Amino acid sequence: MLLKHLQRMVSVPQVKANALKVVTLTANDKTSVSFSSLPGQGVIYNVIVWDPFLNTSAAYVPAHTYACSFEAGEGSCASLGRVSSKVFFTLFALLGFFICFFGHRFWKTELFFIGFIIMGFFFYILITRLTPIKYD
Repeated sequence: MLLKHLQRMVSVPQVKANALKVVTLTANDKTSVSFSSLPGQGVIYNVIVWDPFLNTSAAYVPAHTYACSFEAGEGSCASLGRVSSKVFFTLFALLGFFICFFGHRFWKTELFFIGFIIMGFFFYILITRLTPIKYD
């Protein structure tokens, strides 16, 4: 679904047909614009640049965002709210800090952890693809 909507925002005529103009900037304006995100609402942003001397336009590469609410039951980022996910990512963050700051002092331990991370990632993909076991 996302790729279908991104394809609608590739060329200038498509952007003009499918988008809403939010802000117009001139050459003298500051080019920093910020928007609020609504939980559960995906948005695609695009920029059209117009050259008044040559009367040409160009569409920049579209960017997308998706805001989610951690408290909402529906339309939330539930995969990050599970206790197992929090423990998993906390342990890997601590492991990353250890490798970053003390890795070369404990060379064999660093090699073990790097091998563990690579093989763990490989087997995670293998197990989730080939077995009916779910993540949580």
